[in-house]
Amino acid sequence: MGWPAALVPQAKRVVILGGGISGLTAAWTLRHLGNNNPITLIDRAPHPGGWIKTERSGEGGHLFERGPRGFRPTGTSGTSVLRLLDELQCQHEAIGTDPAGVSRWLWFDGQLQQLPDGLMSLLTTPIGRQLLAAVIREPFQPRRRDAATAAERELEDESIDAFARRRFGPFVADKLFDAMVGGIFAGDSRKLSVASCFPILVDLERQHGSVVVGMLQNSLFGGAPQDAGVDAALTKPLSDGCLKLQKSLQVRLGWLCCVG
Repeated sequence: MGWPAALVPQAKRVVILGGGISGLTAAWTLRHLGNNNPITLIDRAPHPGGWIKTERSGEGGHLFERGPRGFRPTGTSGTSVLRLLDELQCQHEAIGTDPAGVSRWLWFDGQLQQLPDGLMSLLTTPIGRQLLAAVIREPFQPRRRDAATAAERELEDESIDAFARRRFGPFVADKLFDAMVGGIFAGDSRKLSVASCFPILVDLERQHGSVVVGMLQNSLFGGAPQDAGVDAALTKPLSDGCLKLQKSLQVRLGWLCCVG
């Protein structure tokens, strides 16, 4: 998955802790780049896959993702997933989202409400008005002090929840970021690192002093170019669910010793 062959460890035995998609991909990368020594994958769960859990309701029924439901094919991580699918000969499994999927809904005030998709809905819906107020306030929030050294930056790593709460307030942190993180990472926004999961937000604050100001400047004057050949507008699910990726890796890595 993009590692220089010279950096691939050639130890007599490799032990990988964690059987999620990262552990499986690490094992695949080692084998794919020429490490032919025994590889042992250790995980406390009886089955590999980590947060990936796909279920189907009956024969030919609806597909439900209890964890991650797709991937966005942009940036280094997105193109790496596309490359992995190609190596596993599963590239045909990646499908684009239905145009209706552009609409986003949130359980709010005891009912399902559509998230704002334009200026009018920002002004006329309860979610929209609170979101608009948070966006207007955000540029006036103080910038977080930049850590002077790498050690300080590691110690001061901020959670997604803390970042959203500091920049946008409790409503955006509790109602929007928490739901978004659950859908993307199937994780807890209070425990996941914003620098690791959303580095662009950290960069916008660091470079512009404000996430909103940085996004406006990038949209007006042009931001970083997208990866060539990648459609940034699509969040790609897999036709048989994300479990398809885990199963394909598991089949190819059938020689792995998984210890529950």
